[in-house]
Amino acid sequence: MSLAGAYQSLYHIFFYWMKTIPLFGALALGLALVACKKEDEKPKSKTELLTAKNWRITADKRTSVTNGQTTTTDAYASYPDCTKDDFYKYSTEYKVDMNAGATKCSATQAQSTVANWNFSSDETRLVITDPRSGLSINSEVLELSATTLRLKNTQSGGSSQELTFAAF
Repeated sequence: MSLAGAYQSLYHIFFYWMKTIPLFGALALGLALVACKKEDEKPKSKTELLTAKNWRITADKRTSVTNGQTTTTDAYASYPDCTKDDFYKYSTEYKVDMNAGATKCSATQAQSTVANWNFSSDETRLVITDPRSGLSINSEVLELSATTLRLKNTQSGGSSQELTFAAF
C-alpha cells in the first residue's frame, strides 16, 4: 500500500470515528438521563393507603387464653363463601362502606352498611364507629401498605383477633 493509500485509509477511519463518537456520546447521554432515578416520591400517608382501594379479609386468626393456656385458631377457614366476598371501602370523608359483595348470606341482608372511621392521633389505631349504636371497634394497626392491612383487636384476659385484608 502506498503512503497516499495509507493516508486515505486513515482519513476514512478518522472521519468514521468523528461521526460515530458523537453518535455514541449522544446515545450514552440519553441512556444516562433515562436511567437516572426521579426524586423519590413522597411516601403515601396511612389515610392515602387506606382509601386508595377496596379491602377484603383474607385471614382471621383468633387467639384465646383460658386458664393460662393459649389456643390459636384459623377462624377464616370456617367463613362461609358469602362472607369471603365481603369488602370494605374507606373514603377520605371518614366513612367506611362495609359491602356484602356479590353473594349475600341472606336475601334480607343489606348490600352495604356505612360506618365512620378514623385513626388515632399517632395513626397506630383504626377506630370504626357505628353511627346508629355508637359502638366502636378500636383496632391496633399492625401493617398498612398498598397491598396489605393487618389489624389486631385485643380483649381483656389476653384473647385477640388478628385480621388480614388484601387490597384490590
